[in-house]
Amino acid sequence: MKPAHRQDKQRVVEILTQAFEKDPQINRIINPTDAQRNRRLSLLMEYAFEEGMLNGSIYLSDNNRGVAIWLDPSKHNISLALLYAKLRFAWSMGVRRIFKTLVMQKNVYKKHPQHKNYFYLWFLAVKPEAQGKGISSELLNPYIEKSFSTQRPIYLETSTIPNVKIYTHKGFQVFSEWKPKDKSQLTVWCLRR
Repeated sequence: MKPAHRQDKQRVVEILTQAFEKDPQINRIINPTDAQRNRRLSLLMEYAFEEGMLNGSIYLSDNNRGVAIWLDPSKHNISLALLYAKLRFAWSMGVRRIFKTLVMQKNVYKKHPQHKNYFYLWFLAVKPEAQGKGISSELLNPYIEKSFSTQRPIYLETSTIPNVKIYTHKGFQVFSEWKPKDKSQLTVWCLRR
């Protein structure tokens, strides 16, 4: 595992875009039948990169096939690059989709502790052809060790059952779940360790 740098932006965006192509939570934000889906997904991941660079840490796997974006909940910095990325993504989505996204985000984040002394795994992504080869563990294990040594919990969310199984195997526990009030099939599981 190695820290990502600004010159790694395209690599990070590519990994995130490929890994989250079929993610139910992302599909709620960006309609899978949308003609602009690839562009919007890429803009979302560019925003995630900027947020992670400014308000957390981004790590690449040693083979550049996986990425983890960890956010520091106590940081709320803003930069021109982050603001620009947020606005580009929001503009591409339109008011209705952004409102849906904000409602989902609010409902999930209110499950987090009020204190800011925890680690938050915002994205953990592995290219589809490299999944099942230990890359997630490479990106997750150092923070599990750091969490243990600092007595700071880790929080994360996932919207796929296979990911729930991966995280529970790593010692995480589902402490809550969220389902939108509409008729979608989405479930977001909130986990902590």
